[in-house]
Amino acid sequence: MRVPMATGFSHAFDREAEGYAVRWNSRLRVRHWRARIAAAAIAAMPPPGRLLDVGCGDGADACLFGAAGYEVHGIDISPGMVARASALGVQAEVGEAERLPTETYDIVLANFGVVNCLDGLTGLVREATRVVRPGGVLILVTMCRHAPMESLARLARGRWPRRGGVARVAGEQVPVYYRDPGELIAAFGEAFTAERVEAIGILVPPPDEGGEGARLAGLDALVSRLPIARRLGDHALVVLRRR
Repeated sequence: MRVPMATGFSHAFDREAEGYAVRWNSRLRVRHWRARIAAAAIAAMPPPGRLLDVGCGDGADACLFGAAGYEVHGIDISPGMVARASALGVQAEVGEAERLPTETYDIVLANFGVVNCLDGLTGLVREATRVVRPGGVLILVTMCRHAPMESLARLARGRWPRRGGVARVAGEQVPVYYRDPGELIAAFGEAFTAERVEAIGILVPPPDEGGEGARLAGLDALVSRLPIARRLGDHALVVLRRR
């Protein structure tokens, strides 16, 4: 999970910003996941175009999409993360998922658990409907309620296998609201049509459970779009088209 939009916890994410690239972005499986998500976005809406990265964190996605030819704007609730993204040349500012900028975009991206730190989806639905231009795409990457490989990894270490309702960020507990693809598709269904749903990280546990799982990356991508698999990854990718 990357730094999400969680009002009231921005100070925790400010502290998390230090060393975040090493703990998360440097992991091989995360790089594989990020590349798959970028490929899905490019297939849905090829560059050039305008992309809003909601919960941009330290700017890793924004840099990737900028290099691909998009005009990228990033927002994040954490000033510390915004500072790191800006240092990489990203046009980034402090902002919230429920109060998006006034401009319109070809792509709005909320990657790696941003939607899981919102206690409701009404605000994001309203704002995404406003800023995604007709024919544009909304890309959501949600942490699912059930992640079998994470559960197995936890059991192997003698830990409780179920995903809890909080995540620890820089020593603080941040609420997490696990949301499966079907919930997102239903919430955005009035203005958006689902075009693609697939699991991200179905055969490997999340990075904080150890190991890289690089050998399984190709197989992971192959099985990720099977209907039975879509709700069982560490994350799920949902691509929605604005009507």
